[in-house]
Amino acid sequence: MVRLKDGRILLAYTEYYGGESEDHSPAKIVGTYTSDRGQTWSPTFTLLENIGRENVMSVTLRRLHSGDIAFFYLHKNSSSDLKVYLKLSRDEAKTWDAPICVTPAAGYHVMNNDRVIQLKSGRLLEPIAFSPDFRKRDHWVSFCYCSDDRGRSWKKSQSELDLPKRGAMEPGLVELRDGSVMMILRTQMGCLRSRLRETCERLQEIDESLDNAE
Repeated sequence: MVRLKDGRILLAYTEYYGGESEDHSPAKIVGTYTSDRGQTWSPTFTLLENIGRENVMSVTLRRLHSGDIAFFYLHKNSSSDLKVYLKLSRDEAKTWDAPICVTPAAGYHVMNNDRVIQLKSGRLLEPIAFSPDFRKRDHWVSFCYCSDDRGRSWKKSQSELDLPKRGAMEPGLVELRDGSVMMILRTQMGCLRSRLRETCERLQEIDESLDNAE
């Protein structure tokens, strides 16, 4: 969700329209507005048609420090081809610039809904769980992409986080008061917490809690 300057809130989400509403079923991204703090919502409209061979999904809407609105989404073609893209709007989500590929490398890059954050410094951080081809190897490593030019160019963190079993999955980020960033991951070992240096170069494990969670 993102609050617009006229007071409305724009909500965007994945809408499946075929198959069994699974991750690889046909889907597009739709939007809806509320003017009364979520009491009522407008009819949905298509924000992004399905331009992938499988679908488009997993939205982040973020108001940047510049005032632009960033629209991140996944473009899915196969079990070995999933990339994150970004569109920017300078007119309150009425129109969008050409898409920017955030994760150009080959492979399957997972980013869940509402995951991108912007630090106080202005840096954008995007947490990714990666597998070269999850149908051949269902094991995941997590890392970040970062941008210092309002999303126009991106670089990958030099280090990655890995764990036993299915690995480090579905990362999320939060900036702490001291300026460090905590990454929280889904695991098959319990709960892992780690910090990411703001240089976007190295991920550091600082605390691990194992409680037999699935």
